[in-house]
Amino acid sequence: MGITLVIVGGLILLTFIPVYFDYRAKLVKRASGAPDSAVRELSARVAALEEQLADRDSRLRLVEKDLQFVNRLLEDKSK
Repeated sequence: MGITLVIVGGLILLTFIPVYFDYRAKLVKRASGAPDSAVRELSARVAALEEQLADRDSRLRLVEKDLQFVNRLLEDKSK
């Protein structure tokens, strides 16, 4: 009878120990939600900055085209 209790107790411990540590790992993962929101916020900010950069690049290309057009108009064509 004693050996049966030891075997059953060992099986119960071997079952509950991994369950307990799995539960603790999930709690830690849930508690570390703040960095996920910070990463999402930074990702959104980087996307906005990339969009601004693309907008500035397109405006710069437009200004360069206008400048080339004005330079062609101002060239001395008498030569």
